[in-house]
Amino acid sequence: MPAAGPHQPERRAAEAPPAEKVTLRRRATAAKAKYEGTKAKYQERYHDYESRYQELAARRPVLGLPLVFLERYVSRQGILLASALAFRLFMWLVPLALLLAGILAAFATGDDRGVRDAAAAAGITGALREQIVQTLHEGHGSWWIAVFFGAVLFWWGSRTLARSLTLVNAHVWAVPAKRNKQVLTFVLIFTAGWVTIVAFSVFHLDELIPAGVVLATLVEGAAIAALWLPLCMRLPDKRNDWLDLVPGCLFFGYAMSILHTVSRVYIPLRLERSTRLYGSLGLATVILAWLLIIGQVIASGALMNSVWSDYRRQRRRVDMPGSGAQDLDGRPDDRAEW
Repeated sequence: MPAAGPHQPERRAAEAPPAEKVTLRRRATAAKAKYEGTKAKYQERYHDYESRYQELAARRPVLGLPLVFLERYVSRQGILLASALAFRLFMWLVPLALLLAGILAAFATGDDRGVRDAAAAAGITGALREQIVQTLHEGHGSWWIAVFFGAVLFWWGSRTLARSLTLVNAHVWAVPAKRNKQVLTFVLIFTAGWVTIVAFSVFHLDELIPAGVVLATLVEGAAIAALWLPLCMRLPDKRNDWLDLVPGCLFFGYAMSILHTVSRVYIPLRLERSTRLYGSLGLATVILAWLLIIGQVIASGALMNSVWSDYRRQRRRVDMPGSGAQDLDGRPDDRAEW
């Protein structure tokens, strides 16, 4: 018996007697009319909610920020920015993991368990840790090779990541991409601080007290946001003060904290099954997808800061008598979206 499809009534009508054809056509017409009626009802409801939201956003401009964010995300090609950052993050994260594992492997016992414990102490979990352990094991414990190549590649990866962050932030804020040597310095500072947070404090907090996972996520998110803020202050932008960067930094900090918690608690078990089923291809797919999510977080945080800065500037301009539709520096404002 053939499977039913969207045009099954018409085929049955062509093969049926005249009386049955009329009945089937009536049923098809009634079903189509019901579908059109349901579609029109939901469209009317959608437009009603849309008009209410726009009226509310007109009275309270802060409620219109999500729409401005989505519009700017599309106009600034957010998905392309996230993809570019994901590639640079991959070229930065893998050498960092290899460098940390190599350094700690020098102080380990030399067997796989010692290297695995050393990588876990550095905050490297899941399948990435297993790949590093396998690499060092196949290299006959040559940890110094891992340290040397990890350090060289990590330095190169940090420089390219700093350059990518500068270009992405400049594109988001629509300003010239001026190179700042301090960006690389603060990338290294952020890396050292992030590794310290993960390895020595937050990583074991969930094992000490009940509900420690939630507390560890909150503490880690605040710490990462505090580390990310000085780096963002060195990137090109149009901010008026550092408060314009707070929303994006908080979003980045807690998003990274949640992602790290998920990668420690949930991902390793799922990834172990996927690795057995799909091998290295499944592992690479998961890692690249994870880095794409992190790239989305970084790009979205920069867009949040841009939108929030424009909103604060517009509010100040409204509060200033006789300010006109110009920016604070006298140029025409092309962001009157509120």
